[in-house]
This record gives sequence, C-alpha cells and structure tokens, in this order.
Amino acid sequence: MDSTAAPGQIKRGLASFVRVVWPRVEARLPARAAAPRTVLFLHNAGLLARYWDEGGHDTLVRLQAAARRPADDPHGLWLLCPMEVRSRMPQLDGKTVEVIGGDGERAYLDSKFLDSLAGEQETEEAS
Repeated sequence: MDSTAAPGQIKRGLASFVRVVWPRVEARLPARAAAPRTVLFLHNAGLLARYWDEGGHDTLVRLQAAARRPADDPHGLWLLCPMEVRSRMPQLDGKTVEVIGGDGERAYLDSKFLDSLAGEQETEEAS
C-alpha cells in the first residue's frame, strides 16, 4: 500500500513494481476485447492518475495513439473523465488528459442525458 508515502509520491519498492505491471496491464486491455476492431471503454480509471509518473501516463498515451491508428488495437478508446465544467480540459484525479484540439476527441454527457439513461435502465429492469 502506498498510503504511508508523502502526498503525490509512492515508496520506491511499490514504484518499481508498478512500472513492471503497467506494460502487462496495457497488453491485456486490447486482448480483453471480444472481437477485432473493438472500442475500449475505460471507466474508474483513477489508477492511471494515481500512478501517473510510474507509467500510468505513458500507458494512457500509448492507448490513445493506438486508438488513433485504424490498423491498431484498440480500434477506439472512450475514457470516462467526470467533470463539472465543460470548458476545462478533461482530467483524471487532477491529471490532465491530453486530447486533440476542439471537440473531435471529446463528448460531453450532461446530467439530462445521464438522467435519461438512468430512466431507460429503470424501465428495462421493470419489464
């Protein structure tokens, strides 16, 4: 556990372990896709930010780059970054997620849209 380290830092032993594990995680993500040309959806991706400097950032950048190339896996990437202000850059736990300018790589899901999804799910569960 890294809770005894200074804020924003982890112990050296854990850091070296995390650096070894990230490539394994990265290799398994596209492999978990059921079929070729599958889009990867990452949610609850706070570990990318928590271990940003120990490979989380590099893993995210490589996944983004692969998703931008049609011949590579994953075929696409959705990264859920909850935020309150639409005009801010997307972030994971305070770490900025780099995206291509404009809204070409961003989609905003406002509370009305999310509420409508929740309503649809409740309707499906009731039937």
